[in-house]
Amino acid sequence: KQYILLIVILTFSFTVFSQQVSIFPPDGDQKGAICLKTEDSNYVHWYTEDQLPEFVTFNDQYILSPQYWMQGRSFDKGSVMIETLDSIEPGTLPEADLPYKIQYTSDGQRLIVMYHHSNNVCVYNTETNDLLADIPVGLGPEDMFLTESYIYVCCYYSSTVYIVDLNDYSATSFRVDSQPCVIKVNSDESIAYLGFFTGYHSEGGYLAAYDLVSHEQIFSNTWSFIDQIRMWEGFTGRFVYTHSGFYLINNDQYVACLKQGGRNLIFLDAQNGDIVKEFDKVFAMKPTESADSLYCVSILSGNSGMRFRCINTSTFEIVDSVLVSSSYMPASWYWQDNLTLDGTESKLFIEMTGVPFEHLGYLADFGDHTGVEFHHDYTDARYYSDVSYDGRYVIMPYNYIGIFDFETETYAAHQPIGNAWAYCKVLDASPNTYEIAWHNHVSSELSTQYMEGEIIDFIDFSDPTSFFFSDSILCGEQPEADKTYSAVLNTKHNKIITANPLSGNISIIDALTYEVDTIIPIKRITTVNNATDDLVVLSGFDNPKVTLFDLNSLSVVDRFDIGDSPYDAWVMVSPLQDYFYAYNRNNQMLYKFKLENNSAAKVDSLLTGDTFVHFLDWDYRYYPEISPDGMYIFMQDNGDFKIIHTGRMDIECIVASTKHIFDMDFSDDNKRVCIAHGGAKNYFTIVYLDGPNSYSEHVVYVDNGGFGVAYNPLDQKFYCAGSSNIYIVDPETGNIDDVIYTSAQNYIMQMDIDPDGLVILMTMTHLYYNDQEYYLREFTRRFTIDQNKQYCIIPSPGPDRVFVLDFLSTELHEIPVIPRRNEVQIFPNPADNQLTVTSKIKIQQVRLFDGSGKQLQITHPNAKQFNLNTSSMKNGVYIIEVTANKRVVRKKVVVKH
Repeated sequence: KQYILLIVILTFSFTVFSQQVSIFPPDGDQKGAICLKTEDSNYVHWYTEDQLPEFVTFNDQYILSPQYWMQGRSFDKGSVMIETLDSIEPGTLPEADLPYKIQYTSDGQRLIVMYHHSNNVCVYNTETNDLLADIPVGLGPEDMFLTESYIYVCCYYSSTVYIVDLNDYSATSFRVDSQPCVIKVNSDESIAYLGFFTGYHSEGGYLAAYDLVSHEQIFSNTWSFIDQIRMWEGFTGRFVYTHSGFYLINNDQYVACLKQGGRNLIFLDAQNGDIVKEFDKVFAMKPTESADSLYCVSILSGNSGMRFRCINTSTFEIVDSVLVSSSYMPASWYWQDNLTLDGTESKLFIEMTGVPFEHLGYLADFGDHTGVEFHHDYTDARYYSDVSYDGRYVIMPYNYIGIFDFETETYAAHQPIGNAWAYCKVLDASPNTYEIAWHNHVSSELSTQYMEGEIIDFIDFSDPTSFFFSDSILCGEQPEADKTYSAVLNTKHNKIITANPLSGNISIIDALTYEVDTIIPIKRITTVNNATDDLVVLSGFDNPKVTLFDLNSLSVVDRFDIGDSPYDAWVMVSPLQDYFYAYNRNNQMLYKFKLENNSAAKVDSLLTGDTFVHFLDWDYRYYPEISPDGMYIFMQDNGDFKIIHTGRMDIECIVASTKHIFDMDFSDDNKRVCIAHGGAKNYFTIVYLDGPNSYSEHVVYVDNGGFGVAYNPLDQKFYCAGSSNIYIVDPETGNIDDVIYTSAQNYIMQMDIDPDGLVILMTMTHLYYNDQEYYLREFTRRFTIDQNKQYCIIPSPGPDRVFVLDFLSTELHEIPVIPRRNEVQIFPNPADNQLTVTSKIKIQQVRLFDGSGKQLQITHPNAKQFNLNTSSMKNGVYIIEVTANKRVVRKKVVVKH
């Protein structure tokens, strides 16, 4: 049996790509196998244990942590795990990226922070802000539920639930359905209820219950409405989503939630998921602390006001109601989660938007059956609100803190926090003091001067009229490299350069080893362009200067003024790399720069107009283009197609009727350009280029308009991306010659053609190439193709990575944009008689493993240096694991006498 399995493994390995790991579980008397395929060899490690070994070595050269790669995966008999890895030597990656949920423990002594991008949960001491634990969990932790003894975390991308013990911070996990986003646990911690989001906004999701002993699913239904929305709280890579959720009520006998489609309130039996009662026209709800009553709110017929109701959760009878008249038509959202209840459980408060655009607040008093409507000038907190520990104050987050006083029935405070581009939905109120733990995430690429490190602030509002910041926690390490917004590959220097505007720097990455060479602080940079073989041009949305950066010296060689507040400045480089052009959409000036040797000079400018459009996501937008011969620049202006002559720097001509430009590409003879108009238009336009006599030659009607177009020089056709299909169009006739049906999920946002004529498609979260689908986990930025057309470079602002697609091997490499930690040093390597471990901070634990993964030694030095005697150890490869500052570093070491 073992030899048959080995043949299967080796046969399979020769059909896959380089450096791929396959793990086969044991089955009966058949051993399990861990197979590594590199470019030139195949290695097999046999094992018999039910549990995977922690470490495995191959040929004294490679080491792998199978348990790490199998974390959060289901692994039953007969199944196989296949993983393509960039580097199989385990390392440590940046932690504490994008605080997603914050919660105090019930005694207020610990703060739990869940980090969405670094896939971990951190526990802090609230008195000292010291880190107590750093606990790795599955991919994309989306929600958590805290009890006295455990933290329950549902992970969106790995489809797992992690259970963290608050005593020793150990963690266990089990698999659930795909894309869990909301979690609640009943009082005896026997059942976990999870909401799953399975599609786009308004498509909803479903609810399922899981036994916390057997981990089996108890029931699943599609009655519950689990929706997801981000609205304006975040841009690409920094989303903090709002989900419509649910409550456990009446001693956990029932689940209260909105019904699929929104607007109606339903009560489900918590044991089988059946509907037991339904109420119409409800958009927000809040149970009492004992959950024996549920308050809900709906809009009165005719939009004349608000109706607040109190429902007995045992009998499902409406026991009381309060009507509050409104001077405007209130607008509600069925994911609304900002209905708040005071400490007496008799007053309710909610903020809303009125139509026409008006910000409103509503107070309902069930004690005297009165209601009040409030008008205010600031943005409403329509997604999330919290209440102080005594139930007196409502804290309303956005890019300000609003505080409503239930006792005085007035607004006690309203004060902007940070800047106009910072938004907050990540906060929790202390259970015993007037304190808020608050993460004000700066998410907009439109104002990079406001970008800063990710921080959790503590705000003291004991006097709400003059609250103040009392302390803070810096998340993650320094230097950060956050919100990777653009990336290019320079083939001469074999460097990948990324712009990281959140942390105000650029990363220089070795394209051969995928290791970060250096991080260079340059603020207000969102875009990187190759200018010459040695120079890159850096620009930013709100940067009044264009920066010329030299890859030889890794330094800035010049900066050029392009006017104040450019608001979405962009840069284009001529095909011959002799000029580059910068445009400032604020002052509508197009600047021309001459590139020569290792410098540039501004040589001309033109006052022109250009507008932009966007769809669903601000980061997938139209950008002007330069023709392949460098003679013309093409811009959109008020629905017209403006052609600019780059030599004379004047407007050559204007072609009308080309509204909503999202993308364009050119035939290789420079005679035609095809324009994509987006989903709002069901056609593409082909413009014939003839200098001042250019005109719209063909309108190509398709089933659904799209956002991408590319020219294929092999068959000399335009490839027009519809919503999910590719239309192959003859440039001369405008006829559709063929249609390629794709498996693309959601809209195709960008496309290109590789040197072999294969199509590269990208939606916001998936890449499609050569009949393969690559899941990118979160929204990405626009990709670029390197100068030699061998690689596709995809920036991923979340979780701060660069993906590199190799056209030859079709491997997709995922590359962190920050160096691996070097705070722990292990030397010499190879070692003879002694191995020394040093660290900048105290080492809590050192573990030593042999090449098979067997633990040989464990030590707790509690010092910054530790010496390991290796004189009696056999020659060979070992793995040393060092824990310092609650973080783990693993390294392969060789003992050689």
